[in-house]
Amino acid sequence: MKNKQQGGFIQLIIVLIIALIVLGYFGFNVQQIIQSPSVSGNLGYAWGLAMNLWSNYLVVPVTFVWNKIIVGMFWNNFLILIERAQSAPPPGGAELPVMN
Repeated sequence: MKNKQQGGFIQLIIVLIIALIVLGYFGFNVQQIIQSPSVSGNLGYAWGLAMNLWSNYLVVPVTFVWNKIIVGMFWNNFLILIERAQSAPPPGGAELPVMN
């Protein structure tokens, strides 16, 4: 059962679009707000902080999880499953005819 606290990515996109429409309706120019020097400076600072956090703290554990868990377990098991399915005889034991 899906937890009600979990939101989907599509839901987030729809909410953002609705928020932009509402802001436009009330006369707010989002492009002007984003391009203002104070907001641009704050966004640049936040981006630099996020890049620093990624480079110095998160890249090693995320790479480990990706390589060992996602690729290591799921992908390799998926490939083994595909190989078994290809080498298994067809259901019912009948061979499929070969067309020339």
